[in-house]
Amino acid sequence: MLGAEWPQIHATVLSVMLGVIVWWIIEVGLVYLTARWETEHDHLVRDRGLPRAVLRKPRVR
Repeated sequence: MLGAEWPQIHATVLSVMLGVIVWWIIEVGLVYLTARWETEHDHLVRDRGLPRAVLRKPRVR
C-alpha cells in the first residue's frame, strides 16, 4: 500500500523532524543565554553607585 520506498521516506521525515527539534532547542538556549547576559549587564551597570539623575530648573539672574 505504501510502496517499497516507505522506510526511506519515513526515516527522512523523522530526520527532518529531529533536526527541527534540535534547532528549536538550540534557539531557545541562545535566547536564554542572551537574556541572562542582558540581565547581568543591567545589574552591573546599575550597581556602580552612580547617583540618580535629577533635573533642576535653571537659575534666573
